[in-house]
Amino acid sequence: MEFYEGIPGTVGGAIVMNAGAHGCNTSQILETVTVLNLKTWKIEILTPKDINFGYRISTINPTEQIVICAKFRMNTDTEASIRSRMKENNTIRRRTQPIKDPSAGCTFRNPLELNLPAGKILESIGAKKWTIGDAQVSSVHANFIINLGSANSQDVCKLISKMQETTLEKYNVLLKPEVKPLGIFDKSEAIIWTNADQTLSNSFIITK
Repeated sequence: MEFYEGIPGTVGGAIVMNAGAHGCNTSQILETVTVLNLKTWKIEILTPKDINFGYRISTINPTEQIVICAKFRMNTDTEASIRSRMKENNTIRRRTQPIKDPSAGCTFRNPLELNLPAGKILESIGAKKWTIGDAQVSSVHANFIINLGSANSQDVCKLISKMQETTLEKYNVLLKPEVKPLGIFDKSEAIIWTNADQTLSNSFIITK
């Protein structure tokens, strides 16, 4: 589980998003997950075979299922080796990501169509330091949008849209957001997610 070092979040969120880093994903070490089904109000125990995991996605729907607990498969190793890998992962994260700035983490998933991470793609189009309102593309890592002080959802949505549109023009690839929307958005904002992910539950987005 050393790959989790430095990733903020919860166990439930890690499972729902199939969180990962350094070539490892949650689905690779998950044995079972216990959820509360909000439709039937029954407790269900699921295995990875019951869940369709993908890159930073799963078929667990947070609007219908609440993760209660999970069981993970561990590998045996010495404490020194484990701590060494954790330290290395943490060092890499601190060197390559804007961890001192407020953000929601990586904005986009790495596109499977290109053999390049989203951050490198965005850097190649000159996205670093693009700013709308108080939302800014980080100068450290182009796949992070940071809050300079008083950024709101409109600022962030406009910046995400600009990043998507410019990437689409250059690479003919629509970047899919890794961050999840929750709340009330107008149609021009909601399209950021619905165009990129047709399976996104309407429960996440209320259009006005």
